[in-house]
Amino acid sequence: MKCSLITHMREFNLHTNTETSVTCTILLDEEVNKLITESAKASGRSKKVEVTMRLKDHALRYKSITAIGEVTER
Repeated sequence: MKCSLITHMREFNLHTNTETSVTCTILLDEEVNKLITESAKASGRSKKVEVTMRLKDHALRYKSITAIGEVTER
């Protein structure tokens, strides 16, 4: 089973005084879908918000990823 999830992020650009956004569609395998669902329920967030926060957190913390569990910190 795969789960398709669309996440939408909005950012405010201080230089141009405008809001920008990006929409991303991802496929989750059954295991990751279950983990995200559990985390979202525990935090009281929607899956969309949970995935958006986790993706942003990962991107800010890690410079690159070569495989699952193999990352280079910023």
